[in-house]
Amino acid sequence: MASAAPPKPGRAPHKAFGALSLPGYRIYLATFALTMMADNVEHVISYWVVFQKFHSAALGGFAVVSHWLPYLIFSVAVGALNDRFDSRRIIQAGAVLFAIVSAGRATSLSPTRCRCGTPWCCSSFMAAPASCG
Repeated sequence: MASAAPPKPGRAPHKAFGALSLPGYRIYLATFALTMMADNVEHVISYWVVFQKFHSAALGGFAVVSHWLPYLIFSVAVGALNDRFDSRRIIQAGAVLFAIVSAGRATSLSPTRCRCGTPWCCSSFMAAPASCG
């Protein structure tokens, strides 16, 4: 069995998962994981509430399409912004915008005080958070 090659002079040996040793990255990774879990829970709950209210499979299909289509449409434009501005600021702005829109969506689709009386109103609330991602 061959042994690993020694590191080249002047270079530090490769450390697996080296980013986890940085305190800022650990905080970023933890908050990003929480954000993604909350996003998934929000989708399940909102789709369920919309289905309970309208009993429409078509509206459920629209919810899935409206979640992914804005990501595909806006990814090129945000990539161009990323070339011009700091990536961290773009991520932070997107996260803040996503939190604001998600909070508005959660309050508007709340089963106890649902303000959406029509499927069109609900579909607009379902499409809004995806445009912030």
